[in-house]
Amino acid sequence: MVFIEASAGTGKTTVIVERIKQFLLEQVQTGAPAYRAVDKFAAISFTDKSAQELGARVSAALMKEPKLGTRVAAQAIQQVTTIHGFCRRILSDFPVEAGIS
Repeated sequence: MVFIEASAGTGKTTVIVERIKQFLLEQVQTGAPAYRAVDKFAAISFTDKSAQELGARVSAALMKEPKLGTRVAAQAIQQVTTIHGFCRRILSDFPVEAGIS
């Protein structure tokens, strides 16, 4: 797990995009299908605006990688969300475990 906290304009988004790209390329290099490797990361932001920007930049970077491509880029956007979106996804994926119906 990686946690990045810094002031505005310090390059957080660039670092996160590069980390995600490198993580996925490493997964592919070990033989994992790229489309499955996407499920192994989550990028969580505080605001909808920052999550949308991060998702767009991740997608653009992944589309430029021949080993990853447009399918992985489209999937990766779904892994970039706000804390509220992340919690909502967990609750919808595991309602019984969370004690909700």
